[in-house]
Amino acid sequence: MNDSYVIYFFNTHGVFVLFLIVILYLWFIEKSKEEALHILLAGGVTALISLAIKEIFGIPRPYVLEGTIAMAGYSVRTASLPSIHAALAFSLSTTVFLHQRRLGLILLTAAILISIGRVTANVHYPIDVVLGALLGVLIALIFEKIHILTHGTRSVRLLKIKNGKPRKN
Repeated sequence: MNDSYVIYFFNTHGVFVLFLIVILYLWFIEKSKEEALHILLAGGVTALISLAIKEIFGIPRPYVLEGTIAMAGYSVRTASLPSIHAALAFSLSTTVFLHQRRLGLILLTAAILISIGRVTANVHYPIDVVLGALLGVLIALIFEKIHILTHGTRSVRLLKIKNGKPRKN
């Protein structure tokens, strides 16, 4: 195990902590329940598809092949490809970016750091995090497209209220 328990903790649980913080922030502070639900749905589908792909390919993790120790937890139970941590982090950051650019860019930076951490922890190959990132972005974009199709265009969805009545476009 890594000498730093903080690094070990964030490398293992960081993406889940980030999800929780962002959803709580959106739900309770910004009162953007729609965006929080969008994140939960995209994240849930991302996790399920990632797990299915892991079962199909079953590629062993780097530390298993090298006979070394993993520097992050929860690495023994599943295969390497794709990185669920990277997929979830990029699903989260992309979904938020599509709604709030600034916060999305901050989360994109966090997603990149999480992905690098998974490779340096010896639990993923670089291709695992790249494919995880692509999967997360793709699923977030699909959910945004479905969202737009169900609720009309972005301008309709972001309708401003003027004098108690919706403004017409």
